[in-house]
Amino acid sequence: MSAAPARWRRNALAALTAEDRALLAQATGVQLTADGERADGRELVPAIASAVARDRLTGRLPTDRPVSRGYLEQMWAALPLGPGSAGTISDITAVLDVLARPDAHQALARPA
Repeated sequence: MSAAPARWRRNALAALTAEDRALLAQATGVQLTADGERADGRELVPAIASAVARDRLTGRLPTDRPVSRGYLEQMWAALPLGPGSAGTISDITAVLDVLARPDAHQALARPA
């Protein structure tokens, strides 16, 4: 997980869609509110949440497109090698595991 300043988090993580938040909650166990705050009030957010929010804001991942295996594979390929990427790789693997579940799309249609 990576700590982001609260102001940035409020502005950027609010770009996550309800489906993004549901997927990230299932994969990481961290629930984010619509305004980008952790539901439990803690400061740290998964690095993957910040990455997806950034891509939503820049248009790299349009809001009408869900997080997909292909998107995650591109994210993984763009990561720098080294221990600093370990948390993001772990998060990507967890999200891929959720997406691989047969009932993933039904569960994500009902955001938490």
